Amino acid sequence: MSKKSICFKPEFYNVNGDYLVSHLKDDGVSVRPTLSKVKESVLETNYKMNDETKSNIPRFANFALVPENNPENYKREINLGDGLKNFNLYELPFHPAGKHELNDGKHTNWPNILELLLHIAPHKKPFPKSRFTYIELLLDYLAIAWRHPKQRLPILVLVSSERSTGKTTFLQFLELMFQSNAKMVSVFELESAFNNNWGLANFVLVDEAKIPDKLLMKIRNESTSKSRNINTKFMQSYEVPNYSKFAMATNNITNFAKIEDEENRYFMIEVEPFTTNQEKRDYLELVIAELPQFLDYLAKHHIFSSENKTRFWFDYEDYKTPALEKVISGSKNDQVTLKVEELFKESIEKSWQNCPNNTVVEFSISGIRDFLGFTKSADQTIKMTLSKLGFQISTVKERYLCLFHNQETHAIRYYCPLGTLRTIFFPEIMDVN
Repeated sequence: MSKKSICFKPEFYNVNGDYLVSHLKDDGVSVRPTLSKVKESVLETNYKMNDETKSNIPRFANFALVPENNPENYKREINLGDGLKNFNLYELPFHPAGKHELNDGKHTNWPNILELLLHIAPHKKPFPKSRFTYIELLLDYLAIAWRHPKQRLPILVLVSSERSTGKTTFLQFLELMFQSNAKMVSVFELESAFNNNWGLANFVLVDEAKIPDKLLMKIRNESTSKSRNINTKFMQSYEVPNYSKFAMATNNITNFAKIEDEENRYFMIEVEPFTTNQEKRDYLELVIAELPQFLDYLAKHHIFSSENKTRFWFDYEDYKTPALEKVISGSKNDQVTLKVEELFKESIEKSWQNCPNNTVVEFSISGIRDFLGFTKSADQTIKMTLSKLGFQISTVKERYLCLFHNQETHAIRYYCPLGTLRTIFFPEIMDVN
């Protein structure tokens, strides 16, 4: 919301004895309404209230969370069937009225938003046999989120190995759309036990994301659980329905997170960098000016390409992308590397414990691959891992006793002194003779 379009009056509430006030917040890009808890003395000093005006403040028994972006359907007072007035913590986005129109019958009156969306999600299919293009999927995604904020959606991840691609701008665009119902957080904040900063958000936005293993399961659960406990320091936790959707941006194109085959929680798009003179410095200001028209399009004019078929609305095959396959492949490579390293570490601890440092560990690729139960598709990762560990490679095939086949073999030989491996895995035992 631009500063020129402000027409706002503070509202006051009393929820179970706590006073809340809605006021405007200027974040440097836009002005948006927000809700804050205030002391009774603040009502008297800042808002000049006396006992009579304070007694007229609407009272509520408890909190509720019912997301709704349509002003005609939004309710601050929620009846949960308990006969009490419950205060809706979902904040109705505060946007000026706008009307979607087509100029010359084909050009939208939100051209800068369309340009940004087409840059993020071009008019092409993820795979030749895909039913929809990226832009069809993304527009459906945004329209679902706006019209049906209770609907679960896949975790949207924008990936790119380069900067200046518009990933962060898109997250900021979502923040402008959903205002107080979208929270930009760090991975550190997601890891924290206290989630009051983002736990009520309809959109949780994570920039520069690389998800560690210990957090991955938490995000998976948070994207599908029916309810969530809100934990705040020095306050008793309380439970609310969970309607959160996650959107992330990352430069870790292959190791954003360890994702297994057939994981259906992620809609990943690999974003290209802006071409020369394509990126606009004032993108967000242009977007703010066009948001009312775009939101009118999402609310009233967008025709869905997809159908509501699964818990995430879309059919998984429709939002499975090459970017997701890259991350899955990278996750597999990580597992191969981990198992190779664990094999040598365990062997040094047990089987080779009494062997001198000048003992030569030698084997073939097929030997270690068969021993670990991998297929030939893992060979390249195995070779890269061995190279990092300091293994040498013979230039021609040789006859030697393969450590893992435990028989003489004729193959390219990988070899390394045991002392080199001990230096890597157990430097403290290098005095073994």
